[in-house]
Amino acid sequence: GENCARAAGVRRTHLSVVGLRLGELEAQLPPPASFKRLLLADAVSLQRRGAEPSWAGRTEHCSGDVAFDGLQLKVPSGVFVPRRSALHIVEAAASLPCTEGPLLDCGVGSGCILLALLQRFPNASGVGIDADPAAVAAASANATRVGCDGRCEVRLTEFKDLGQPEQGGIGPFRLAVSNPPYLQERVVQHVLFARELQSQNSIAFAAGEDGLQAYQELAESLARPGVLHPGAWLVMGCQPGKAAWAAGPFEAKGCYQVHELRDQCAVLRFEPEKLG
Repeated sequence: GENCARAAGVRRTHLSVVGLRLGELEAQLPPPASFKRLLLADAVSLQRRGAEPSWAGRTEHCSGDVAFDGLQLKVPSGVFVPRRSALHIVEAAASLPCTEGPLLDCGVGSGCILLALLQRFPNASGVGIDADPAAVAAASANATRVGCDGRCEVRLTEFKDLGQPEQGGIGPFRLAVSNPPYLQERVVQHVLFARELQSQNSIAFAAGEDGLQAYQELAESLARPGVLHPGAWLVMGCQPGKAAWAAGPFEAKGCYQVHELRDQCAVLRFEPEKLG
């Protein structure tokens, strides 16, 4: 059989088994001629998109240009590439009665979700946080690029530090969104992630042994005094069909109420009066 390791915008890219090892026995298999032709076709396709022949990362990082929800964003190598799945978060947030903001994007990355929401909420302002300096720089540049720099700020802050006195006051917010890392560490080590990790940081994908670390940190830090307005809305992105799993750490905290479980995000309400 063959596993497909698809690069964005490139079809019919393949992996082929060329070596086997069982205990102390090892065998090397010459790549078939058909596989060599596939590699050549891949190289041609990638070069048409601006990649060098040796490029092995995401093709979007070659040109640096990514379209998201009508926005043209610059995403340099090392910064998480916006996925179509993030639109589920934007759509869910846009349906909530909090169009005046202010809003908070935790793990802002390229700024795609934050800026898409500010485009939809012309009277709102927002803050994005990220632990990666490259992402902070990219999101700030993209805010200027789409004309939202006067309505948003991007800060270098980790989830666990949000709301701490040394971070300064940035709230309270009426809406908090996040598309956090939610994969188990072992999943990211799989061969099918090889292309992703060539030009993106593993911390954008993995969140501890069970994948819940980011949700747990957000559930704790967002509940700190002054971060969220009472009754604020939260939209947390997740894998398809795992909204209840993503909402678990928030429910366990006791001050969040599940409003809706969608296919790729959980919608919650902050109710601090229930915090013990």
